[in-house]
Amino acid sequence: MRFGQQLRTSLIKDWYYYYISYDQLKASLKTDYETPPTSENPKPARKAWTEDDEQRFVRELEQELDKVFTFQKVKSQEIVRRIKASEKEVNDVIA
Repeated sequence: MRFGQQLRTSLIKDWYYYYISYDQLKASLKTDYETPPTSENPKPARKAWTEDDEQRFVRELEQELDKVFTFQKVKSQEIVRRIKASEKEVNDVIA
């Protein structure tokens, strides 16, 4: 199974926004065509990758990583709160 297919089948729907958008990043790696595609030449050459393309892609990648990091941080804080609440309940029962 290809990675993209495997990833799509294992997604948690409620968390969809917080996943890295691989399709969007993959598309942003492609540069524009030198000439528009035609029936005679459906896949013309693409423009060369430039420093501006590199900077744009790195910005997009960092945004995706920040999105995931923020979500992970919120979820880990939620888990810590739940553990503390459970510990308090256990300590109350023991006391």
